[in-house]
Amino acid sequence: MDVQLYPEAMMLVPLLLILGTMLKSVKQIPDWSIPWILLFFSGVYFFIRDGFTAEAFLNAIAAVGIAVYGNQLYKQTVVNRTEDKKEE
Repeated sequence: MDVQLYPEAMMLVPLLLILGTMLKSVKQIPDWSIPWILLFFSGVYFFIRDGFTAEAFLNAIAAVGIAVYGNQLYKQTVVNRTEDKKEE
């Protein structure tokens, strides 16, 4: 099976980051559920675009993975480093 990562998956990442930030501000939504909600929206996009295929599912996972991983990299290197410097 030849699986291809679509460029649209990368274009969806900023939208998922914005959506994740918006969901984070809603107090009724627990933090652990935000990646699942993002996966749902990403999956809906790719399933509508390509149908229910393994390739669409893998692209949805890749887009969410990049968005969540990128957000964690930012928080742990920029935000937490600033907090570490305050403690010194």
